Amino acid sequence: MTDIWLLVSSTVVLSAPLVLAALGGLCSERSGVINIALEGIMLTSACVTAIVGVATGSALFGAAAGVGSAIVVSLLHALLTQAYSIDHIVSGMAINAVAIGGTNFLAKSLPKLSSQKVPTFGVVWYWGLAFAAVVWLGTRGAGLGSSRSATTQRSLDRWGSTRFASATLHSLVRECWRGSPAR
Repeated sequence: MTDIWLLVSSTVVLSAPLVLAALGGLCSERSGVINIALEGIMLTSACVTAIVGVATGSALFGAAAGVGSAIVVSLLHALLTQAYSIDHIVSGMAINAVAIGGTNFLAKSLPKLSSQKVPTFGVVWYWGLAFAAVVWLGTRGAGLGSSRSATTQRSLDRWGSTRFASATLHSLVRECWRGSPAR
């Protein structure tokens, strides 16, 4: 019985990053972007988290740097696909290739990284984050935390969420990168 419990608990723990990546892929698909770059984003984020965590000795700084690197790589993918009209698959595969090569290079060029222990959060942090996520999702589902304006809701009703999100992302990227070629 202990072996079965160990198998089930290990499966749940080790599948969490894959489930989160699948949810990210679902959100991307609903917005009209095929995000093949999810593996590269996760790999880059894990590498930056470990490097910054070891360098600073703080799990919090490491996690913040990992989230920041994931945002930067995601914005790169958005820029390439939305502003420069590069195919989503090509852009995603290029990001994956650069992430695999870059993290491999960093792992070999920083030998002290493998000899030091990467700082981690305590169990209380994980339970707190899980509780906050459940509360946030519960209030969003009940409409208590809804921040949509009437104009946004009319646009969503008229055009559908996929078209609206894709148009919003495209206009956001174009506004951020003035002077880039239009689609």
